[in-house]
Amino acid sequence: MMISRAGDAFTLVALSWVVLGIAGPAQLGVVLMCFGLPRIVSGPVAGRLLDGTRPRLLLAADNAARGLLIATTVGAPLALLPSCSAWLPSPGDRTTSSSAR
Repeated sequence: MMISRAGDAFTLVALSWVVLGIAGPAQLGVVLMCFGLPRIVSGPVAGRLLDGTRPRLLLAADNAARGLLIATTVGAPLALLPSCSAWLPSPGDRTTSSSAR
C-alpha cells in the first residue's frame, strides 16, 4: 500500500511539472481537478468493492488501470508534442546526459 501511495505522489508531482512546463497555472488546476475528481466519485463504489473482494487484488487492478489511463491520456499526447522533443529521448538515442556534454 505504501508503494502505491508513493507512486501516486510521484505521478502527481511529475504531472504537475509537465503541465506547468507546457501550459500554465490555470491548466494545472484543470489537470489536478481531473486527477482528484475520480477519487471523490469512485469512493463509495470502491468501499463496496473492498468489502466483497480481497484488497490486494483490487489495489493491483486499480493501479494497472490507472497506469494504463495515465499512459494513454498523458503519455501519448506528450510524445507527439514538438515542445517536448527536447527532453524526450528518441528511439535511436543511446547517449546519456554526461556523454552529451
